[in-house]
Amino acid sequence: MRIAVFGLGYVGLSTGIVFATKGNQVIGVDIDEERVKKINQGILPFYEPKLNDYLLNVLKRGNFYATSNYEDAVRNTEIGYICVPTPTDNEGNVNLIYLNQAIRRILNLIVGGNKYYTIVIKSTMPPSTMSIIRKIIEGEYGLKIGDDVGLAHVPEFLRTGTTLSDLEAPSRVVIGVEDEKTRELLYKFYKSLYGDKNVPIILTNFVNAEFIKYTSNAFLSTKISFINEIARLAEKLEGADVKVIAKGIGLDPRIGEKFLGAGLGFGGSCLPKDLRGFVKTFENYGEKSYVLAAAYKVNEEQPLRGVKMLKELVGELKGKKIAILGASFKPNTDDIREAVSIEIINELIREGANVFVYDPKALDNLKKVFGEKINYCGNLEEVLRGAHGAIVVTEWEEIRRLKPEKFKELMTQPNLVDGRRIYDPEEFMEKGIRFRAIGLGPR
Repeated sequence: MRIAVFGLGYVGLSTGIVFATKGNQVIGVDIDEERVKKINQGILPFYEPKLNDYLLNVLKRGNFYATSNYEDAVRNTEIGYICVPTPTDNEGNVNLIYLNQAIRRILNLIVGGNKYYTIVIKSTMPPSTMSIIRKIIEGEYGLKIGDDVGLAHVPEFLRTGTTLSDLEAPSRVVIGVEDEKTRELLYKFYKSLYGDKNVPIILTNFVNAEFIKYTSNAFLSTKISFINEIARLAEKLEGADVKVIAKGIGLDPRIGEKFLGAGLGFGGSCLPKDLRGFVKTFENYGEKSYVLAAAYKVNEEQPLRGVKMLKELVGELKGKKIAILGASFKPNTDDIREAVSIEIINELIREGANVFVYDPKALDNLKKVFGEKINYCGNLEEVLRGAHGAIVVTEWEEIRRLKPEKFKELMTQPNLVDGRRIYDPEEFMEKGIRFRAIGLGPR
């Protein structure tokens, strides 16, 4: 198929590249001219394992290129995927301005013509947004869905760091569609992409597709906050360990072990904003979300527990060198959007600490936030040398491999807070490390 992808952020660019690897002709569209230029040069604007190789491959084959020209994209394609941001403010209000602009730009190019065009929205949005979009298309533009234009919502379920496997063999495809022509088109398209992998395809209406995306992220967020709340009590009770507790409950197939890793909280571009947006959606319809609001509150508080533990080990932080191990919101990405490292670093700055940070991929993005307020280190030895305390914030593999001897050798005072539960407490304490960890009771 000839496909346009509008919005070349993480979701849009990854989706467009993978579509192109499957033999489709893909045009990527973004209003950022510099981003477009770099993509056409084969430079990925973010880090994602192996994706840059995929980009170079499809550029070489000639079935993918980027442009800022909407007209060129619509004229030369049959289907357009909208993957623009839908950010929320601190109150959970979802900003749909980028989505609205993208839709209107496409509609302005097809209205009054004889070109049938299918618009597929991948951007995450509150339930009932698609009904508003339908009113714009049919009411303002006088186009009939199914006759003049196709419309669908196909939410994304990508995980940063594993986007290629998520796109090449997804757990499911959800297609929100309300006209037969678009339903048949997209079902055939996704069957051609994933038919040999037996990927479940859910065909439903607009509002259920919107609900599935929001509810999925809300459930994952709640599961993380749940185990982090259990961890808080475990920290008070001698001999308790949330890792053992999580393993014991996770083996129950009704619960499952995934997303039961206690830590400093979740971040990223999806879970926090979507949870805020979902809570606000409840409010907008006169309902109160007790569970989801509590999950958000737990996560909001969780990062500073790492600083609290550090102060219990180090004492006064003013003037002390504190090492932050990892800054991205999760491993295998350079993404620091709503990363817990930001809240932790801000609190350490307020305490007067000298903050030193190491991350294998995210330092350039971190510099855009903190500038010269903190110190950026090129390796683990540099960040640990002379430190009075350290907090594990992101569980990169090279951080996982650190041994207690290395902390003891390099640090002025071997005070360590394991914020991601990647080390064996007994091993570290036996080697003379003053050790605290999320969900670990007194020893």
